[in-house]
Amino acid sequence: MPDQPVLTVIDAHESSRESLMAHVAGELRAKALVGESFLPALLDRETTFPTGVDFGRFRIAIPHIDPEHVRTPGLVVCRNDRAVGFQAMDDPARTLDVRLTVWPLVTDAENQVGLLATMLGLLQQDGTYQTLLTASPEEVAEVIAPALAATTR
Repeated sequence: MPDQPVLTVIDAHESSRESLMAHVAGELRAKALVGESFLPALLDRETTFPTGVDFGRFRIAIPHIDPEHVRTPGLVVCRNDRAVGFQAMDDPARTLDVRLTVWPLVTDAENQVGLLATMLGLLQQDGTYQTLLTASPEEVAEVIAPALAATTR
C-alpha cells in the first residue's frame, strides 16, 4: 500500500528557476519526501525536457522527475512572488515568465501520465490558476484534491 499522498504549498521569494528549484527541493528533502538525487536529476531533466506550459491567459511550469527520486507521493504547489523563466514544453527556444509551479511527486511511473492529465484539466477550469496562486493552503487542498488522489492511482 503506497504512502498517503502529501500536499505541500510553498510560498517562495526566488529570482531564478534554479534557485526556485533548489528552494523547493530543500523543503522536500527536509520533510524526507524526496531523496538526495532529486535536485540534480530535476535540473538535468528540466534542461532536456522543459516543463513550461502557456495557457494563453497565464503560464505555469510542471517540473517532474522519475519515481526513483521520490520517497512519498504527493503534489507541490509553489507560488513565487515574482516570475522566473522556464522554457516552454512545446518550444524550448521560448522562455515563459512563471510564478506558479506545480510539482507532481509520484512513486510509481504508471501514475505520472494520469496525474499530469488531471492537473492540466484542473488548470483549464476558470479560477483554478488564481486560486492556486493566492488562496490559503486549505483552499488549495480543496481545489487540488483530484490531482493529489491521482498520485497513487
